[in-house]
Amino acid sequence: MKILKEIKLGDEGRDFLRGHLADGNTLSRCLLEYCDLNVGEVVTHLPGDINAKEAKRFSTGGKHKDFRPAVRRILVDGKTWMTMEEKPDTVAHLAGLIREFLGKDRTLCIFEAAQCSPTDPWLRPDDERIRTLDDEVYFALGKNDAADEGKITGTIRDAYSDWHFVCVMSSLPEEDLLSIRGKILTEGDVKVMAERAEKIAVRAYDGEGFVVWDRVR
Repeated sequence: MKILKEIKLGDEGRDFLRGHLADGNTLSRCLLEYCDLNVGEVVTHLPGDINAKEAKRFSTGGKHKDFRPAVRRILVDGKTWMTMEEKPDTVAHLAGLIREFLGKDRTLCIFEAAQCSPTDPWLRPDDERIRTLDDEVYFALGKNDAADEGKITGTIRDAYSDWHFVCVMSSLPEEDLLSIRGKILTEGDVKVMAERAEKIAVRAYDGEGFVVWDRVR
C-alpha cells in the first residue's frame, strides 16, 4: 500500500467534523455535547500530491485523480522484475489506526451504523459486534480484536454509508467496559464513550477518505 501523508486541517477541520456529527444519531449528538473538540488536532491522510488547500475541500472527491501506478524495478537472481505500487487505501490506513489504538488496555472502538435498524435481516443475532440503543445500531470492537485486521476492515465497511460514518476510539474504566459488552446500550453508556473519546474518524471527500480528530496530540 502506498504511504499517505498527514495534513493538518485546523479550525476548518473542526467545523467540518461538527457539521458531520450534527447529522448523526445519539453517539454523534453526545460527541457534540460532551466531548471538547476544541482540544487536540484534526488531520487527514491523503496522497502526497494533495496540498492543504485541496484537503480542506471536504465535500469533493478526486483526491486520487492524479494517481499513476509507480513502476519499480527489482533485481532478483540477476533478472529485473517490474512491479506496480498499489493505489493508496484510506480504509486500510484507518484500520491501522484502530488496530494500534485497540492494542492498549481498556480501549473500545465503536461505530455509528446510521444506515442500519435492529430489524435489518442482514444483521445476525450472533454477531458479537452489534450493540443497539432503541432503534439505533452500533458496532463495537475491543482489545481482543486488535490483531484481527480483517474484522476491523470489515467493520469499517459494514458501518459505512454513502452519507454518514462515525468511528470513536475511547479509553474507559473497567466498569464501563463491562456495561458496554452487553448487547443493549444506554444513553449513559454512549455519553461515557463520548466524554472519554481519544480519536474520532468521520467520512469525507465523497467517500475517498476520513477526517480524524485526535485528543492527545
